[in-house]
Amino acid sequence: MRLIVGLGNPGPRHDQTRHNLGFQLLDRLVPPSEWNRWKDLGEFARGARGDTHFYLVRPLTYMNLSGRMVRDFAQFHRIGPEEALVCYDDFFLPLAALRIRRGGSAGGHNGMQSVIAEMGTEDIARIRLGIGPLPPGEDPARFVLGRLRADEKTALDRGLARACEAIEAILQDGIEAAMNRYNAPAVPDE
Repeated sequence: MRLIVGLGNPGPRHDQTRHNLGFQLLDRLVPPSEWNRWKDLGEFARGARGDTHFYLVRPLTYMNLSGRMVRDFAQFHRIGPEEALVCYDDFFLPLAALRIRRGGSAGGHNGMQSVIAEMGTEDIARIRLGIGPLPPGEDPARFVLGRLRADEKTALDRGLARACEAIEAILQDGIEAAMNRYNAPAVPDE
């Protein structure tokens, strides 16, 4: 992987919402001082694990236009879709569950749909972090843009820590090994 993307929405209003787990994940991997602006589209940081060098990217174009930043940055650095990993929330997965996949549809996630459309392929690896289930009768947009409840924060904190481990495993051992190790139904209570 040469490009790790975290999806979210910019600004303090969105900081602790369910939809910003991609940003929260990258915040655990990179200190705030290491982020640099990329045009008017977002932020990036450099990372390295051993001999593996990569970029971390946060689109700041709002979720529905995330693909613009990803495409522009990837083209400039000559990074192909097969070298990218996108991290985002998913209300179809149980709270704090991880799913790592090599590709596939956006599954109704507007940020991932934008990335797929701009990159021109569904063959983009991703880590989805569960925020579900969506409560019956709840508007999906209202749910994902809502702030995390106190009872969700502990589980999601463990889920984010596990997602960081999964990224490290992908960088070190490849996506297949990470899928076998981290695609579990949920983070167990401690």
